[in-house]
Amino acid sequence: MGIEVPELTEAPDLPIGAAHIWRWYIELVNTTALSYTEIKAWSEMHSINIKSWELSAIMQIEKARKTNG
Repeated sequence: MGIEVPELTEAPDLPIGAAHIWRWYIELVNTTALSYTEIKAWSEMHSINIKSWELSAIMQIEKARKTNG
């Protein structure tokens, strides 16, 4: 769109092993407000076994979105 967002252009690259977390987050946040219950339902529906560190990362992203948004 031609709009530069400093928070995005200056953000560090995701570690290779964590890119899936961002994809999951985008899919989840486009459906509803995130809660552990919503993430559990989503993961069961997609047959995804989320590890505890992945869940923590998703919730940290959500917390940052709520804080900044």
